[in-house]
Amino acid sequence: MIQTNKVAHGTSLEHTNRWHISDPDPSIGAFMSKIQGGDAIRIIPHARWPGWRNYILSARIEAHCRLASPPTHPPMQTAAAQGPVDGEATGHLPLYQPLDSERKEIRLLYIEPGKPQDPLRCRMITAALTSPGVPQFEALSYCWGSAANRTTLSVSIGGLDGQDAAATTTTVHTLSITASLAEALSHLRRQDGEGARLLWADAVCINQDDIPERGSQVGIMGQVYAKASAVVVWLGPSDAVTLEAVEFLKTIFQGYIRSTLTTKGHLPFADTLDAEEWNKVVYPKLIRVLSHFFNYPWFRRVWVVQELWLSQKAVICCGDETLTWESVMLANYWMNDAEGGGFAGISQEPLPSLWSSIAEKQNIASARSSSSPGCDATPSSRMKILDLVLDGLVLRATDPRDKIFALLGLGEETYRKSEMSHLLLPDYSKSTSQVYSDFTRWWINTYKSLAILSAVQATSRRTWQSLEYDQASTNSSTIASSSSSSDHPSWALAPSGNMRWATRTLGLHPRFRATGNTLAVPERNDPSKHAELVLEGELLGTVETIGVYPRYHVVEPDNESDRGDHELHQTFLYLFDPAGAVGVWSNAASLPRGTQEDTQSQRYQQMLLEHYIAHWHRLPRRDGTCRGFPCLLDCFFQAARSGKGGGKLIGLCPAGTREEDVVVLLHGGSVPYILRPTTGLNRDSERPMGTTTTTKTTYKFVGECYVKGEMWGEAFAARRNKGLATECFTLV
Repeated sequence: MIQTNKVAHGTSLEHTNRWHISDPDPSIGAFMSKIQGGDAIRIIPHARWPGWRNYILSARIEAHCRLASPPTHPPMQTAAAQGPVDGEATGHLPLYQPLDSERKEIRLLYIEPGKPQDPLRCRMITAALTSPGVPQFEALSYCWGSAANRTTLSVSIGGLDGQDAAATTTTVHTLSITASLAEALSHLRRQDGEGARLLWADAVCINQDDIPERGSQVGIMGQVYAKASAVVVWLGPSDAVTLEAVEFLKTIFQGYIRSTLTTKGHLPFADTLDAEEWNKVVYPKLIRVLSHFFNYPWFRRVWVVQELWLSQKAVICCGDETLTWESVMLANYWMNDAEGGGFAGISQEPLPSLWSSIAEKQNIASARSSSSPGCDATPSSRMKILDLVLDGLVLRATDPRDKIFALLGLGEETYRKSEMSHLLLPDYSKSTSQVYSDFTRWWINTYKSLAILSAVQATSRRTWQSLEYDQASTNSSTIASSSSSSDHPSWALAPSGNMRWATRTLGLHPRFRATGNTLAVPERNDPSKHAELVLEGELLGTVETIGVYPRYHVVEPDNESDRGDHELHQTFLYLFDPAGAVGVWSNAASLPRGTQEDTQSQRYQQMLLEHYIAHWHRLPRRDGTCRGFPCLLDCFFQAARSGKGGGKLIGLCPAGTREEDVVVLLHGGSVPYILRPTTGLNRDSERPMGTTTTTKTTYKFVGECYVKGEMWGEAFAARRNKGLATECFTLV
């Protein structure tokens, strides 16, 4: 612990700590003396209570030292010595000639053998996946790395469809590639005398400057990885910590038996150690080295998901070491199952959740012996495409459109390209916003449901609980979006987010039936206006006030009114997790096992009480009782009910809701929604069913909400029986 912050303080504070190797505190001097060049120094915020969060606006670390001797600098490379540009050739044939999409042609690279210091040389051929004579090849899965850090690759043009690699070539090109790819090829090429290695590598084998070809090749990429004899995963070079992790992966985790609903996971290796050695030495070390290993950028690149999932065999390469995919996944299971959640200065960081979902499909559930360096990685079944896309939001892609395109081949509804909707076909001429709005529209059209609108609240800056420091930044007139485009539709998914946030929504996996069995009506949408979504529904009311949720707890329900209050309160606990027992709104990369508490449990109530007591001296009092949690942002709204009957609505609203927003029910939605009119409202108070407003009003989609008395469809059905109006809402 190096610094404590002020509790429940709304103004930002600045803290400064200075350490010196001669500090009177011997622990500081010992720590300083161990720092070496290349070490990473991290600031890890830690809240006193699970329900609290630290907002770090900025942080700076300065390190001052004296050099023992001046460094020797190599001579600076001149611009003329930096090498040729892409595609420079010594012959006449172009590097990239058109591919026959009907034959599913691809390009392959013969990587010439050589010593580590030798320059890279390869030969490119064209092969058809539909041809029975397609040569046996491996597919490379790697991280592209920085586009600014580049080197060159000599590429000669070879024969067609698996002709001998020694076929006469007439053109040699010098191609600029990333240093990451060059590093992978250098490590994976064979030694002199062992023959060339035939690989498929996307950055070279696809003409990245040809937009139509990119779209076409992306469409068959799943078949490329399925056809390859093996997928070779290049994580990157190893260091001392990763070598420790590799040793553990090769030995102790092969025997790990996963936890179940009734049993804890079992690592037989732990049985060989006494409790003190395991708890104080080995266990923290495993957490540290595995977290380091799992931080290889490859694990967080969206394209590699398809590359590994569809492979016949996966071989994991880390420096000169080779691993099984199964051992990596079992170690990840162990970390997810592990008690604790990290130690002082050591964060517990398992792999993104999508890898666990894939391992489930691969039936990696218990230890299985494997004498080969690879394992069967073919899934027994597929996942729903929306689950894949949401799971992939935390992954990285140079092009945000690829967070959808890279997963289409894995989706239960989308893996058959011949049957794929035109809205989903990979098309790099579309903007990012159109790709995501087309996906959202396609999902609504397919399922006649608005559940995907709730998934919008799994995207950055659209969550139920604001993760921004300044509430004013979310309660602005502009709906925040994780898309960098200002014209991104408010109702569409966006490229950045977290599947964990999706677990705290009301309508994604419906808990309610606010509009009964109604269906979304997609045929009213104009396909040419991809930024608009037109939906039918009814106006419930207009938000008048938004404040702190007023209750610490409610009594057990004895009547209908009490039951409504109880459901409202339970929904508040579910969405906002004030006890921090679930940890959805924390910034931790992982959640320690045992924190997934039921809100009705005694342990959860104790955690809630501790959080509540911590605020006791700050809480407003009413009738001698304390109310609310001031550390949570305003989420409790009151609205004026529309129509001649009037009255009030109360409920819960997401971050970003403002006064004068409207509460609506939309057909096909299981929950109510908050919309923000972009123009003034102009409508009659009540009209016969089937009539609509004559003045078009457009709306920004704010998010789903909870409205007491409107969640199970009875009130909606009663109004429909009276013949009250249905309206069209145009979302933009």
